[in-house]
Amino acid sequence: MLRKVLNFFYNRRWELIFSTQDMQKYFSIRGKLMNNGIPSRTDFIDPSRKSSGRGGYAHNLIVTYNIYVRVNVIHRANEIIFHDK
Repeated sequence: MLRKVLNFFYNRRWELIFSTQDMQKYFSIRGKLMNNGIPSRTDFIDPSRKSSGRGGYAHNLIVTYNIYVRVNVIHRANEIIFHDK
């Protein structure tokens, strides 16, 4: 019983599987995951939205795209992303 409860919460965790600053690669990987029925989440890191510390804002910085998948499908997602041709 305890094992089932722990597995339930463990499988709900999301792990980072891919990170890129290339928008085309980001959409390609998200498309592969979606086409194979793997749910994913994305986190965008945009330095231009953070203060540069000098009273202004940082401009012309690159956005980083992080793609997360659930722990219970991470092996399958890796196969799709890195070994699918």
